[in-house]
Amino acid sequence: MRKLPASLLLAVLVASVALTVGTVNALTPEGTLALFDAADMDHAVTWVKGSEPGTYPYFDVKVMITNVSQYYSTMFSLEWDPAILDLTSITAGDATYNETKTMFGPAYAEWNHTTGVLREWVYGQLGADAGSVKTYADPVWGWVATLRFKFVGTPPAIGNPVDTHVNITNLEPYQRTGWWKLNLGRRPFAMLGACSFRYETLVHDIAVINVVPSAYIVNVGEPVNVDVLVENQGDFEESFTLELYAGLNLIDRNFPTLAAGANGTYTFVWTTTAIGNFTIRAEVPRVPGEDDTADNIWTTTVWRIQVIPEFPTLTFLLLLMILVLAATMVKKKAWSIKN
Repeated sequence: MRKLPASLLLAVLVASVALTVGTVNALTPEGTLALFDAADMDHAVTWVKGSEPGTYPYFDVKVMITNVSQYYSTMFSLEWDPAILDLTSITAGDATYNETKTMFGPAYAEWNHTTGVLREWVYGQLGADAGSVKTYADPVWGWVATLRFKFVGTPPAIGNPVDTHVNITNLEPYQRTGWWKLNLGRRPFAMLGACSFRYETLVHDIAVINVVPSAYIVNVGEPVNVDVLVENQGDFEESFTLELYAGLNLIDRNFPTLAAGANGTYTFVWTTTAIGNFTIRAEVPRVPGEDDTADNIWTTTVWRIQVIPEFPTLTFLLLLMILVLAATMVKKKAWSIKN
């Protein structure tokens, strides 16, 4: 593959622009140029603090083209937020590559790291013919280039993700972001697709938000149902241990699983065994990665269940009646003897 000197490349570029700038607006836009996250080929780069990719602080974005025919060269411009990202390198793809042809570029008019601008990046065949042009019909995509970005911003705090975009755009007039078609010159794109970047801190957080007993005054030995409401206030599905105590004594454990944002009510059965007042406490031990544990124990309201002696049985009542009757008869007999 033969490459031209940079000065000659730029001269050819200027001449090409001069020839087409007056007619490009009259051309019907055609084709799509879009940005893809190179890791999973969607339009969103997503990082989670503590689980960043092995390339951190770098990530790659692919420039891809489709819905074009007789295609042999590309020009595009980019914008990004320089306070968050920096474009560090560009690697040409194989969408226009032909080893038998003289390849044009890469060349660009401006690469400004301070303002976050790449203007008029060009790559493709300098002289194309019917045997060397390519067609990419949807859903087929051609790989134009790979952009390597570096994260240069401040890592996100909880609840404050970093959100931004890398945009393909027409920074200059006349829709100079476009592509070259055999015998028809440069054409503007019908669609330009951006790629988002999101860097966030996700949390693990389980909270006990209510404890409700079925009764407050019961007999010894009578069961009490205790409903415990738990909410997953974090960003991950969690499997956790839920414990219920009467005073310092463990009543029982449950082992539920909750999806992120979901809540659940779990019922415990406590069979009372002693007389007195008892404080009921529900608790979730810290789950892995959890920082907010202040709400893992229900402390807003203290429920006290008073356990009273069981009401006298029927047998006891019968014996009591017999004793009362016997005492009455003895008393009457003693009164009649006396009189």
